Amino acid sequence: MGVHGLTTYLRENKRILSEQIVLTSTSQPPGSVPSMNAVENPPKQDVRLVVDGWSFIYELYRSSSLPWVYGGEYFEFAALVEEVVEAWRSLGMELHFVFDGPYPELKFPTLISRASQSVIQPSLLFFRTSATSRSAARFLNETRILPRLCLSACLQALFRLQARLHPQTSLNGVSEGKHRPSALHIHFADSEADPYAIELAARIHGYVVGLDSDFIVLNKEGYEGYVPIDEMVWIATADEEDDKPDENDGEFQTVKNSRKKKAQKISRGRLGLIPPNESGNDPSLTLTFAVYKPSALATHLQIPVTILPLLGALVGNDYNNVHSLFNSTTYPLSSGPPTNKRIIQHLFFDRHMSSTQRITHVASTLHSILSAAAPTSPNRKKPKQKNQVNSVMDLIDRTVSALLPRGADSLSSGEQESIVEKIVEATLIYAIPHYAGGEGNLWPTEVCPLHDPEACPLFVMLHPTLHTELGPVDSDIGIVDEAGEEIRALYIDAYRRGKLSPRIMDVMSTKTFWPRHFLEDMDLEGTTRSIGRGLRVFVYAVLDEGLGIPEDIPEEEEVEEEGSDDEEDEDELIDVVEEHSDDGEDGEPDPLAPLQNAIHRLESGGSDSGSAYGPPPSTSSHTRSHRATRPVVVEYVRRGTRLAAEEVTVAPLTSLISLHGDMDLTVPVQLMSEDHRLGIFFSATKSDMPSVRSLSRHLTMAVVTVRWVVQCMHTRAVDSGGIWEKQKERWTKGEARAFLASFNCSSGSQPEAPESQLPPIENRNIQLTAQTTAALEAMEHLSQVLLLTERLPSPVPLFSGKRFHSLLTGTTPLNPADVPEPVWKACSDGLEDAFVEEKAKKGKRDRKAKQTTIIPPAPAITKKTSSQGGFFGLLADVDA
Repeated sequence: MGVHGLTTYLRENKRILSEQIVLTSTSQPPGSVPSMNAVENPPKQDVRLVVDGWSFIYELYRSSSLPWVYGGEYFEFAALVEEVVEAWRSLGMELHFVFDGPYPELKFPTLISRASQSVIQPSLLFFRTSATSRSAARFLNETRILPRLCLSACLQALFRLQARLHPQTSLNGVSEGKHRPSALHIHFADSEADPYAIELAARIHGYVVGLDSDFIVLNKEGYEGYVPIDEMVWIATADEEDDKPDENDGEFQTVKNSRKKKAQKISRGRLGLIPPNESGNDPSLTLTFAVYKPSALATHLQIPVTILPLLGALVGNDYNNVHSLFNSTTYPLSSGPPTNKRIIQHLFFDRHMSSTQRITHVASTLHSILSAAAPTSPNRKKPKQKNQVNSVMDLIDRTVSALLPRGADSLSSGEQESIVEKIVEATLIYAIPHYAGGEGNLWPTEVCPLHDPEACPLFVMLHPTLHTELGPVDSDIGIVDEAGEEIRALYIDAYRRGKLSPRIMDVMSTKTFWPRHFLEDMDLEGTTRSIGRGLRVFVYAVLDEGLGIPEDIPEEEEVEEEGSDDEEDEDELIDVVEEHSDDGEDGEPDPLAPLQNAIHRLESGGSDSGSAYGPPPSTSSHTRSHRATRPVVVEYVRRGTRLAAEEVTVAPLTSLISLHGDMDLTVPVQLMSEDHRLGIFFSATKSDMPSVRSLSRHLTMAVVTVRWVVQCMHTRAVDSGGIWEKQKERWTKGEARAFLASFNCSSGSQPEAPESQLPPIENRNIQLTAQTTAALEAMEHLSQVLLLTERLPSPVPLFSGKRFHSLLTGTTPLNPADVPEPVWKACSDGLEDAFVEEKAKKGKRDRKAKQTTIIPPAPAITKKTSSQGGFFGLLADVDA
């Protein structure tokens, strides 16, 4: 991720570009719960870390050695999250976790390419490999796929730890009643997490921890530098007794050598996030990490630090390092004229040039152009007219021409203009908006921790009335607009608190939806489509009912507007450069002023060409049920062996479910009572029956999820007209019971399988896991848009894919007590005909052929278990 090859370049020049930070603590050993004294009075080190949330998740799951192929060990993963945060806290750190918001449209091609490389292609290789070969630990490690629900498990662990450390922490991170800042903060960015994290770090004078080289290209005053998360080194030091106490063995007595020391320091080190486990006396932790600063990189490359974003765009980043031509099927929302199918960077560099050589080549090219444009001393005359850089477009034009091996004549004028346009877009995406609130000013309002409402991209995205081009709001719908304002406030508050997924905000931002994909059979229909879409149509309907999803612009008008916008944007950009050209320190024209002016113009909201949010939502939410045309959401789901865009027309909510007679239809769904919203949830999931409603709130989501999957598979089989392949997809009662019992991920009533007896990997069990996790993800989104997350908490952190597979294969026996009778009744009510009969047991020879177990991977570094007995036992007295 980030600038192509820059991570390698940093490691090769680590001694020159980095500085080392060492933090030491003498608090509780890692893996144990810190004492209250340690939590309340951590060491005073004054180190603030802004942690990129997704980098943290990827690196933690990779270094944990937890088995991924079963669908995720979320209970153990959540325990690791808490362990690492506690270890960081023992060093006295102030932690800010930042997670991505809505995806910018410019990054869509990279998202498609990344999904293909990290999920689809490994899944295809997995199912094309023999059962024996794919069970090897080496193969599983090389084809590792991040489980689908890791984000949910991580967030719940962080919020649980935050509540334990600071029981009265409010949204803005201030402990109520104690008037002191919290040491653990959780943020959700307005769009991409990278610029948000840099701006946050600049406010608090902190470091950014992640796995993205963009963090050394982005820069703002106050930002302390980038810390690669995979270069952290833990050292645990403990006192160990060197001599044992005297022992009597009959007539003999052990003689102690008085010259030996009574104790010695034993140190153990570990590279990565997870601290080592030491059981010595009074262990102390030391954390060492390297810090890379943008100023050091710019000095090393001999270019100004303000040019680093342009360097990243020319070398290749997440916004322009994939094919620039996408057809309407793959990428229907592409803007701008089509250019060339080749990657832009393939035109700049020789194919034998390494990634680090490319960075050096671009830096030297920029250096030569800027050196020729600016005098080196006050006594030197102004540069010649042909060497002057008159605008940012001029600088990029010259750099592109210089990087082309055969010069500008090797491309047509249209091709070169398109390349320049792509470079400009990929450069301006790094712009960090300016806020005049002052240093260290966080949470100026409850809307955003960094900006005033009018300057917050998320607030503006959900408040289209702030866009002057839409004109004033009709006074005849004032009451409805007041309801819309209340709904927007509820959604913004839920988003900031982690109760509303950023993927839901994509619907309002770019009218797209990006479900997460995981290991599944490539020959079958994607589970995000077959299982998840049936629930997402309700998500879109509820959003449209409350806020109004933006409608499509007619194609002819869209083309005309795009053309006019492109011309106006280019002219305005040059005009701004001419009006605000600054002088350098010596009174000479500053060649960097055009780029700075362009960025300032973007920060001031003068241009929408670099907007990451697309067109604003429609203000006509009062006509949401009576529109002549319906809005369309583009879903990116797996189709065969590729990620494809499919359009889903948003239907009115009243056409999807039959609302109860006592509901006030003039009130938006989001403002209805909790009981009414809960009724809509049960109606949408086809589970509105007394046995389900009587369940504990902690059990409801798990039961409704398996009911939904069983009904989906049954409906597909019936609609197929008896096709055998569809009939085989139906669930058995034993499989449904195994899923419910798989939430018993602690030391349940049945002993867990030893690490050396991990369950076999069977295709059907993999598909069942993919179906249930896809349904769980969609269930979470539906409960979030209905604002029911408190009433319907997610059971994800208690799900164990390994136990699910163990129960399905018989590696772990299924005890009837694992699924209480009321829970099973709620699961099976009304679905007696939806289950298929259990398969007859196979013969001895068939069983022997199926006994293919995986070679166990390296054991997990740490594992926390609960003393309580199972999921249902764990939650039996929650509501008491």
